[in-house]
Amino acid sequence: MSNDIVSPGCLEFRNEVSRHYGWVLNEYGFVTVDERDSGGERCLIVAESPDCRLRFMFDRGVVEVHVGRKEARPSWTDGRTGSVEWFAITLVLSYLERRPKPTLKQLLEQTRTARGLSAEERMGQMAALLRQRAGDVFQLFREDAQGDRWREFVTYYTDTEDLARELQQKHGPVRSSSE
Repeated sequence: MSNDIVSPGCLEFRNEVSRHYGWVLNEYGFVTVDERDSGGERCLIVAESPDCRLRFMFDRGVVEVHVGRKEARPSWTDGRTGSVEWFAITLVLSYLERRPKPTLKQLLEQTRTARGLSAEERMGQMAALLRQRAGDVFQLFREDAQGDRWREFVTYYTDTEDLARELQQKHGPVRSSSE
């Protein structure tokens, strides 16, 4: 495990992760494998289950939750150049619910809505969404889950992230679609 969480801000974030996601961590056998604290402004917690990993990030007031395969590296970035290792939980759920890829206008509205929530409210909202489909999410990320469904998901995800980058270019700095 990397450096321990010691700053008051990151200790509070760890407590919020436990409060909102304790159910999923316990029910699916997740254990913390990495924690990082950059003085309380940025916090990272990575938990691993037999099937996949979850990454909880707090970055200057913004909370993000990602899911990755077991080989996803604990890091602040989404992956190595040319590949994605960490996937925003909100987009994973959108894919599983068979929602069409969002338009640029829809992404802008989602980002504005997410910005109106506190970090704690956003964390609670994402936990409630995950509760509905946790088993499906983790099954998608199992090591043996390959093939057409995985490729279809990665295409859906990268196309949506491309839209998020376009949104950022047109409207200035915004968080990724994981907000």
